[in-house]
Amino acid sequence: MMEKAHINVMKWGLSQGYTIEIVCDDETDYVGTNLKDAIDTTDNCGDGVIYYRKGGYYLAWFSYVLGLDREPEELISDYGVNDISKVWEKQYY
Repeated sequence: MMEKAHINVMKWGLSQGYTIEIVCDDETDYVGTNLKDAIDTTDNCGDGVIYYRKGGYYLAWFSYVLGLDREPEELISDYGVNDISKVWEKQYY
């Protein structure tokens, strides 16, 4: 069984040295580098956006939607395509 995509996004981003920012309902709910805290934040917000940040810059984004009995790979509903997200996608799929 595949790992839940939103967890993989955060785990992979942290392993690459990015800071994770999670936005829910247009409010920043989390900024940091602790996987457990990031997972807790996404679990408490059914849908939102996960950003990768480094040096104050936003480098990539991934929209997630939890629930609705989705398959693990469907939990990321959209993302901006760039060099970073392409590498994430390649390692996930």
